[in-house]
Amino acid sequence: MSAGAENDRAARIVVVSDIHATFDGDPFTNVAQSKAMDAKNNALSGAREYLANEIRTADVVICPGDLVHEGVVKPMSWVWAELHGIADDLDSVLIASAGNHDMLLKPTGSKKPHSALRDLDPRFPHDDTGCVATYWAHAFAIVESEQWRVVTVNSSSYLGFFNESEADRGRMDPKCLPELATQLGKADKAPPINICLCHHHPQEWTDDSDEVTNHMLEGDRLIDFLEDRMERWMIIHGHKHRPRLDYLGGSSSGPIRLASGSVGADLLGESGTDVRNQMHVIDFIPPDPMRGLLLAGRIRTVEWEPGVGWVDPGGTAPLPAATGFGYRRDGMDLAGWLFAEAQSLDQRAWTWDQIVAAEPRCEFLTDQDRLEFFDGARRLGGGAQESLREVTFTW
Repeated sequence: MSAGAENDRAARIVVVSDIHATFDGDPFTNVAQSKAMDAKNNALSGAREYLANEIRTADVVICPGDLVHEGVVKPMSWVWAELHGIADDLDSVLIASAGNHDMLLKPTGSKKPHSALRDLDPRFPHDDTGCVATYWAHAFAIVESEQWRVVTVNSSSYLGFFNESEADRGRMDPKCLPELATQLGKADKAPPINICLCHHHPQEWTDDSDEVTNHMLEGDRLIDFLEDRMERWMIIHGHKHRPRLDYLGGSSSGPIRLASGSVGADLLGESGTDVRNQMHVIDFIPPDPMRGLLLAGRIRTVEWEPGVGWVDPGGTAPLPAATGFGYRRDGMDLAGWLFAEAQSLDQRAWTWDQIVAAEPRCEFLTDQDRLEFFDGARRLGGGAQESLREVTFTW
């Protein structure tokens, strides 16, 4: 990241999701405890090495769940220790949420579905007694500092009752939101950066490879709840293994959503070549209400290449190596602004750096919104080269 990006950072969040670890080698994962020392072929060990050497510092490390694959308990303590090692390396705190694969989905005698998670040391989802108690009693917990607040929601709280139809699906606890509203209302002042962490996607999301619905039932209530609050929110979840950055809700105040990539799941057999294992680093900038940037920043994404390690993603990756978020503006409207600017200055060709210099908030467009902006320029008779990030108008 650039020096400017470092200098205006308000908080940094590292997202390590959907590890799907096994103990021995397994075709369903890129993370096996038996290969713990092999940072080139173990995606979690490689992630720790990469983050310590390249990222170096962060405020929070979050894990949206699925520490292990299909409830295999044996490597769970090792994964949890590695995640704490990552947090220690970055001088940060670790906050997690339970995934469906972390819960014991089959009868196991006297064991309860969440027993393996509750047996972890340090405690899950965050090593604080009050946090642990609230998470298991009310399906959420709050961890915060002056700069940031993470609400971790247990979207897997209904799993483990041996109902096959619930094995992949999440569900909002109906008692969660009123209690969460009460707890958030006790704060004298909300931190500028607010994150809702959960495992399941909060609204239905289907694609060509999906034959079932496995979102968080009643997750729309969570979206509405966050949208109606005064502070701006980002929802970070895992589960889908398909990275996505967009906005949810019915207004421009709706939460930003980062659907995290999976660190460890072997995706090639399931998804072909259009999805890769990815990991994300989010740098939030200080809120700037006068410019309409209440929650904005930059996301750096890297992808896993077995035998090599964590590298910048290729051109067809779900999320690019670098993108912004927080500046919400229709692409056609933005293209119209640039067309008028180009005519006013009699400047037909614009590089991306020149566009950002003329409207600095463009740095905080999502990658998809930037593509919509370029498409708007084409509709106005211009040309846009996405690979070079250049726009040229004719008149």
